[in-house]
Formats: sequence, C-alpha cells, structure tokens
Amino acid sequence: MQDRIRAFRASSMISGFVISHNRERLIETCLRSIRFVDELIVLDMSSTDGTAEIARRYADRVVTVPLATHPEGVRTQAAAACRGDFVVFLDDDECLSPEAIAFLAREGRDPSADVYRLPCRHHILGRHDERAYYWPQRHVRAFRRGGVEFAPTVHAGLRLLSDRVCDPAFESRICFHNISHADTGQWVEKMNRYTSVPDRNSSRHAVAMKSPLRFAKSHIAAYARGVPEGGDPYLEAVAVLRAVYDIVDAIKLWEARQEESGAARFEGFCAAMGERYDALEAGSGLATGAEGREARPRLRPGDAIALGIVDAQGAEGRDHRGVLGELGDGLLAGEMPQPIDRLDHGAVHRILQQMANEAAIDLQVVHRQMLEIGEGRHPGAEVVQGESHPQAA
Repeated sequence: MQDRIRAFRASSMISGFVISHNRERLIETCLRSIRFVDELIVLDMSSTDGTAEIARRYADRVVTVPLATHPEGVRTQAAAACRGDFVVFLDDDECLSPEAIAFLAREGRDPSADVYRLPCRHHILGRHDERAYYWPQRHVRAFRRGGVEFAPTVHAGLRLLSDRVCDPAFESRICFHNISHADTGQWVEKMNRYTSVPDRNSSRHAVAMKSPLRFAKSHIAAYARGVPEGGDPYLEAVAVLRAVYDIVDAIKLWEARQEESGAARFEGFCAAMGERYDALEAGSGLATGAEGREARPRLRPGDAIALGIVDAQGAEGRDHRGVLGELGDGLLAGEMPQPIDRLDHGAVHRILQQMANEAAIDLQVVHRQMLEIGEGRHPGAEVVQGESHPQAA
C-alpha cells in the first residue's frame, strides 16, 4: 500500500532542476520562472559569488558539486535527484515565459507527451531579433521519466527515448529565453571554454577541415546569406560571432591532429635559447644566469671587451672586439682612433647601427650601454686587458 501511495505521489509531482555557477545577476529571474514546480533542486557548481545564497531562497534543495566546464556533464546527476515523474529543467542563464509556466504546470499534472521541446529565444549582445540566424530553434526543457537520456557531450547532451514529442508553435508565446551573452566578451569566453572540451559536438565539416582559410570563408559566407538585406549591423555582428565559433572549433580540432603541440614547440625554443645564453655568458662574461648576480663584472672607460654574438639561426658566433674608451670608424676591425667622449652622437649612432646590423642585436640596448660605459655608469664587470675582476663588496 505504501509503495502505491509513493508511486501515485511521484506520478503527480512536478520536479524541476537548475544547474548554476556564478550567475548572481540572473539566477533570481531563472528560479522565479521555475518555482511553480513541487520540488525545485539547484545543483550549484561551486559558485564564488552570491548565486548559491540566492538559490537557497527559492529552491527546496541546493547541492554543491565540483565545477564543470558545461552543464551537460551535471544534468544526469540532477535528474536522478528529482522525485517527480514530470521534470522541468533550465540552465542558470535561462527563464520560462509566463505562458510556458502555465503550459508546463498544466501538462505536468496530465501529460500529453513524454518530451517537450520549447521554442528558444536567444538574447545575444543583449537583445533578441527574430530576423537573426538563431531563430527559430527548439530545445527540450521538460520530460516524463524515461523520455530522455542525458550525456556529457557539449551541444549533444540529450537523446530522445520516446517519439511522443510536443512542439509548441513558434508563433505562440510558449517559450524560454536564453540570456547568456550580454556582450562579445561573454560570447568569446564561453566559445573558448566549450570548444576546449574534448567531448563536444562538432560539425562534420569542422572535423574534416584541411584548409582553415577555405573553411573560414565558407562559414562566414554561409551565415552572411542568412542576413536580410538592409545592412542591420546587429544581424551582421551575431552572424559573424556564430561563424567565428565554428571557425575556432575547427582550428582547435586541426591543432589536435598536429604531431607536436604549440606548448611543446615553446619548450624546445626556450631550451635552445638557454644554450645560446650559456654560450653568450661563456664568451663575453655578460651574466645571463641566476647564479653570481652580485659578482657581475663592471666595465669602465678604456676597458677591452670581446662579445660573441650568435645569429637568429644559431649559426657560429662572431667576435666584435674593441676598446670601449676609443670608438671610431674602425670599430668592427678593432681600430679605435678616438675616445667616445670626443665623438658626436651621430657618429656613435652610425657605428653602432653597423654593429647592430651585422650582429643582429638590439641597437638601442647597445647604444645605451656604450654611453653608460663612456660615462663610467655601467653596472657590469671590470675587464682589464681581457681579465675579469669581480666588483668588491
């Protein structure tokens, strides 16, 4: 008898759930639209703002779960926690229209279908426009137990298990609003997060892409065809954002197929640069490592220095020797006919430009250090007749 009573109560109960994370500005609107259910459960993905506190004012239960990149991975857990036979669900950036609330409240007591696909009115860049690419669309937002099955795949996280489907007419006011993209920054953040999930639904064209440029051109052209004539910048902007989403998704798939990742290439580059810095320090005495910071050699006017420079391709270095107190037209050949303080700045600049061009080094850095040396202000090492003497403590 008790089992029959519990079964009857469950069959007449309407449950609802919301997956939330850091939506304190929207969560109240979302929860008010679904508060009509008999049991409301919020699974909060470890919010760090006031989302969970607001949720506790409306929900019968608020359950904290680990942060996930997308709600699809949490819906199975939320649905299992519901006790009712009829379940309504929303994301934290969605809300039901008043007409949808009345419709689902009535259907929940006497269902005419197993699955309910409601028209979705997307609000992108703060507004909804029925002329934009995103209208019309439908998404499942209510079901009877056994009508659907959830999966963790991004944008493909639901499978229909029944063909008894109710699709309210697009011209009706029965719908839900998706208000997740107030600006371009939010679109880009979500795009990057979703396209970084390995288990995501990508188009077959993105999976098979071989030419990123051709793919990008074709997708922008495809969404452009859906923009009505008249030059409305908003319609063009959201079409471009949608095309960019597909382009970024395709390029990330292409990246994943490469033999070596960009991070691995950066690691190799840094290792090669480390070897070049070691060679520079060994050949010139210029400190590049963390050790011996306090014992750097200090250069003074008239001291000699030999600097080995390795070109950008890692070729064998070349020595540029000179007496820094005497710079002249023969700098590269080692002939310094007059001291630095007797040369005008234009002459110094021309000499250093020649040196920089041949050595592939930064002219401004060399120029500044040469002038400091000439004025006795360089903080490096004493180099007297080719021997380095650490600066006294």
